[in-house]
Amino acid sequence: MLWHNCVNVLVCCRLGEEYENISTTALSPPANTAELTDFIAYVWKVESETVFLLEDRMREICKYMLFLADYTTFTPVEMKQNCLTFQLYLHMPSVFDEHRLIVEQKTVEYQEFLKVSTTCVFTSWKC
Repeated sequence: MLWHNCVNVLVCCRLGEEYENISTTALSPPANTAELTDFIAYVWKVESETVFLLEDRMREICKYMLFLADYTTFTPVEMKQNCLTFQLYLHMPSVFDEHRLIVEQKTVEYQEFLKVSTTCVFTSWKC
């Protein structure tokens, strides 16, 4: 059973790292308009495809944990890792909401910059 516990911790840890990477990427503000479009496309793909695949993996982990709970005791480290992964999973909707706010803010910011830039070019101002 020790081997099963180790596998469960590793699988759960990897899943938690994937959620954490998605969260970090989705909340990193883009530096320019090209990055903004990539940023939007990445999160759209994650939100429409990847999250569902991760949820399926989460279900498998839950089944595995329920099976193991009948035959072994989880250590505090295992419980903490499992708990962290579930917390990251539950945090994803707020990550996507915050991502939308970042996109709105950056879109307005880049549009304003573009207006100022085009105004400077057309009026021959030195900005």
